[in-house]
Amino acid sequence: MNLSGKAAMVTGAAKRIGREVALTLAREGCDVIVHYGTSVPEAQTLAAEITALGREALVLQAHLDRPADLRRLAAAAQKQFGRVDVLVNNASAFFPLELGNITPKAMQQLFAVNSVAPLLLAQAILPGMKRRRCGKIINLLDISVERPWPSYMAYCASKAALWSLTQSLALAAAPHVQVNGICPGAILWHKGLNKADIRRQTARIPAKRRGEPQDIAAAVVYLCQTDYVTGQKLVVDGGRSVAW
Repeated sequence: MNLSGKAAMVTGAAKRIGREVALTLAREGCDVIVHYGTSVPEAQTLAAEITALGREALVLQAHLDRPADLRRLAAAAQKQFGRVDVLVNNASAFFPLELGNITPKAMQQLFAVNSVAPLLLAQAILPGMKRRRCGKIINLLDISVERPWPSYMAYCASKAALWSLTQSLALAAAPHVQVNGICPGAILWHKGLNKADIRRQTARIPAKRRGEPQDIAAAVVYLCQTDYVTGQKLVVDGGRSVAW
């Protein structure tokens, strides 16, 4: 699919990987729906940068664990641009939850944002893609879908559920709409890691470096531009998953 003139929605676009994905899609010629949860100034700054690239930016707030917000988000995006050609489900809830401390409320929070929200957004946007016989849905997964982490048990389960949904959606969307997942490795170190932790983590990566948000954005562009890849997960981890 040629991205020039297309409309792309990126959830969790205000910061980190989502920000780079949104900017990269704008550079490729997309108008961008910038979703954010609470990061108002960051979302507004991103929108200004997209506008400076000569593309249109629509900034929309939504709590992804609220079905009414999801319906409003999808409706507002499609009203503004008449369609959504690319949906990137990037937003994610992430926190540790070990066996013995797991509660129904925490499980619901993780699954609501990481599994249910991508499905409901796809459900709202996919009919238009199918009518136009063109569209891309890309879900941000995690390398933990293959090798889960015990200390993040519930998070890993929610991402594994999203991987299963990605495959099911690919079948439901075929033949003209493609649905894929991206499994990032160590892209941005989380705040709890000290220098020794970072050195140990880096040593385990064959590429001998962490990834950058641009690496994930490039993977998004690839999956947008190919029409013969669907129902797959693209691992972007510097080789970490084969060097366990």
